[in-house]
Amino acid sequence: MAGKSKPKPLNVYLYIPNIIGYLRILMNCVAFAVCFVDKKLFSLLYFVSFVCDALDGWFARKFNQGLALPACWLFFHRFIGLV
Repeated sequence: MAGKSKPKPLNVYLYIPNIIGYLRILMNCVAFAVCFVDKKLFSLLYFVSFVCDALDGWFARKFNQGLALPACWLFFHRFIGLV
């Protein structure tokens, strides 16, 4: 069995909850960039960002990818969403 090796674990930065977190930060940045120009687009992006907050927790539990990054990262992208 010398030829068999264990599968390499997925890079922590590519976990599904973290990718959703990156998208949330990006959506919030775009939302605040257009907030004075297009209030409907701002509202949509901001709402979708909050929905993604629920989704990343659900995906983390479903795929057992708990807190892949330190808790300060979780605080950071939640803080960005509230600013």
